[in-house]
Amino acid sequence: MGVIDLKFNKQGNRLAVSSMDSTIKIWDVEENNMVSEIQCKPMENWKIAFDADGKEIVTGGELGKVQGYDIETREIMTSLKSADIFATCIAYSSNGQFLAVGNNIGHIYVYEMKKENRPFKKIEAHHKQIRSIDFTADNNKIVSVADDYCINVFDLIKF
Repeated sequence: MGVIDLKFNKQGNRLAVSSMDSTIKIWDVEENNMVSEIQCKPMENWKIAFDADGKEIVTGGELGKVQGYDIETREIMTSLKSADIFATCIAYSSNGQFLAVGNNIGHIYVYEMKKENRPFKKIEAHHKQIRSIDFTADNNKIVSVADDYCINVFDLIKF
């Protein structure tokens, strides 16, 4: 079925591909073979991201739930719930400390992953659907772009 999202891990040797049949396939790009196939619940895997060490793949979708799957065991290791629905983008900081999830109503949830796996900040970032988010190289800021024609930068240190 159709591909929804794809992401490389930080090391660049694994590629995760999310598809409309609710599966995520993890490929070893150097060996050119599939190393894992994760079956998600329907509409759960619209957006994906690797954690910093490349051992977990995080998903977000239409249900407002964020799930983290162990790539080897395919078991759910992380389960987070946001108050809003439809994750439209998802990004991990390169140090693994933060996970950011943007949604269809312009909010960004920032989870502090090395603590209690709960939202550490809800940012009312835009007036319309967020299309993409990413962290700066120093992991201190989040940059977002949305359908309101704005690019915003949020300083995590000031929150």
